[in-house]
Amino acid sequence: MYDLSVPIIHNGKEQNVIEKVYNVNDFPYDIIKDFKVIYKSKGKRKYRYFNESIAFDIETTTIKKLNEKGEPFGYGFMYQWQICVKDKVVFGRTWEEFLQFINILLEKRDLYFKDLNVIIPIYVHNLSYEFQFIKDFFIWVNVFCKQKHKVIYARTNKNIEFRCSYFLSNMSFLKMCENSLKCIHYKLADMYDYKKLRTPKTELTDIEKAYCYNDVRGLCECIDSYL
Repeated sequence: MYDLSVPIIHNGKEQNVIEKVYNVNDFPYDIIKDFKVIYKSKGKRKYRYFNESIAFDIETTTIKKLNEKGEPFGYGFMYQWQICVKDKVVFGRTWEEFLQFINILLEKRDLYFKDLNVIIPIYVHNLSYEFQFIKDFFIWVNVFCKQKHKVIYARTNKNIEFRCSYFLSNMSFLKMCENSLKCIHYKLADMYDYKKLRTPKTELTDIEKAYCYNDVRGLCECIDSYL
């Protein structure tokens, strides 16, 4: 855990505040015990959901090359992921860390809500992109798409439900932040060099970390506005 200075908009003015960033090992997982649960029915089926904001995002690098015919092709990999649970943000650099975090979250859910098997909604802005990276890490029981490669939501056999907040808002994340009354951790689109080559071993600057932080903290604030 460490302190990070991030920009926010408060009362129409930009200012910097100090926020805590957690890793997988020191994240306060026990906050899940205070989560609110809501009940919904679909036909004869009854579902229980956490009525709380959780957001997930990744940062990726694309390597572009030429094949034997001189035709361009590329492949991408993740070098940074972040999850916000209400107002707590965790950073990780590998998929192993991501899966470790998810598994601990599931253990805490089953500990505090063992008789309910509650669904954990996790919001992702443009889930279709992230889904291509995480699709092989889970067993999926329900994937609903608007069309090919346009994922609206996807539920695992462990009742984690990834939901696309783009289809919820029909706005870019920047516009969603601007139109959400509770969002103060706005998207830092002008502060990030998207063309820079980064790997999981690349040391991120404080500006880059602030960008990653606001992407998920801001999305949680947007989701709070909808909830």
